[in-house]
Amino acid sequence: MRYLIQSIIFVFIAILLSACTPKVMIKKAYAPQILNKNTKDIAIEYISNDSVDLAKILQQKLNNTYVDGIKYYNVYNNTYQAKSILNGQIDYNRVAQEHYDKKQTNRDYCFQFKGEKYQRRYPVLINHRIKHPICLKYDTDLIPCIKKHHDLQASLKLIDKQNSSIILLKTYSASSTTQHCANDKNYSSDESQNKILANKIANQFISDITPSYGYYKIDIIEALDISLNQSQKTSFTQAIKAIENSNLSYAKTILETLDSQLNHTSSTILYNLALVNESLGNIYSANKLYSLAAKSINNKQIKVDLIYQGLNRTNEQISTTQAISPLMAH
Repeated sequence: MRYLIQSIIFVFIAILLSACTPKVMIKKAYAPQILNKNTKDIAIEYISNDSVDLAKILQQKLNNTYVDGIKYYNVYNNTYQAKSILNGQIDYNRVAQEHYDKKQTNRDYCFQFKGEKYQRRYPVLINHRIKHPICLKYDTDLIPCIKKHHDLQASLKLIDKQNSSIILLKTYSASSTTQHCANDKNYSSDESQNKILANKIANQFISDITPSYGYYKIDIIEALDISLNQSQKTSFTQAIKAIENSNLSYAKTILETLDSQLNHTSSTILYNLALVNESLGNIYSANKLYSLAAKSINNKQIKVDLIYQGLNRTNEQISTTQAISPLMAH
């Protein structure tokens, strides 16, 4: 038992220390499934059997899609100006129903009160204005309910107008389940569910052709891996405080000076400098610094996994950035 308590305390302290560790925000790019810049100038030609207004929803979402704060698509009402043309069909829009009864306690009727030896055959109405003994068994009502399972499937085809090649040919599906009982005040209609599912399909399609960015907080390394003189220790502390205050340019200057003084031998300094560069958008510089940090590891007590994660992350980001750069050109 004592060891269990010690383990719990250790985990709790570790979580607290992790929460207190200064972090740096980085931006990570994600490439879409389709890498074709002609998708940016698009027209929706038709969606057959479109009982769910998928074409309208797609047009609205494309018009309101922003990547890195910049409007990404030019959506045209005709195919003349577009460089890519979208068409398709609703394959099916199904609703399966299941009826059932839900038991619900009725606190207005009671079969047996506290102190009574026998249970009544029929419940009695409780007058809530008069004080009664505690009810041991209330009556139950059966509430009629209905469960609906909605399924929507659409096949979409995106064509490159310049060479008539197929950019994307894919079937998308979405489903949902709703439940509604007779005593529910609010319920979701079939029409509203159709709209929800059509929005899901539109989001899936746009995700396939649109680059995106995510933001993450990454821990710095505070533990020093080599000895520093007092002046260098003071500078390192200033760099950490600058990072905590989001003054990354100042932190970068201090860390660069320390790295030069230490002749690139401290993996802690190199890692933090790499992380700051990554946060500032200097991916290539960050990648080189992470690589140097990995080669300089001489103290297994520091968080070496953060160094390798940073190296792998920036390697991936360099590839992703190169892949999406034609898409981000204006």
